[in-house]
Amino acid sequence: GCNQAIACAKLSSNNNENGSTNKMTIGKVAFLGQFGNDSASIILQNALVDNNVDITACGHSKLYPSGRGYVMIVPDTGEVSAVVSGGSNLYGWGSWGVENNN
Repeated sequence: GCNQAIACAKLSSNNNENGSTNKMTIGKVAFLGQFGNDSASIILQNALVDNNVDITACGHSKLYPSGRGYVMIVPDTGEVSAVVSGGSNLYGWGSWGVENNN
């Protein structure tokens, strides 16, 4: 989710990496999720904010670590597999309102 949000924000901005300017801004990019109670959440938040992604609607779990996704590619065949650890995005939603009000 974070990688996709950052990519969308870069594509929708007025300036791209080579310094040229697009004629219009497509729109604002926002991310909705729940950051965990670990140091990874700070890195994720900073990466999103540094790339102009709005995270104001995100929550913060006090009980669960941040979720993670891993993608593996077999070099010889190009076969792809993935493992997802849902963390705060899988388990933290039941207490979303309670945690956001603290």
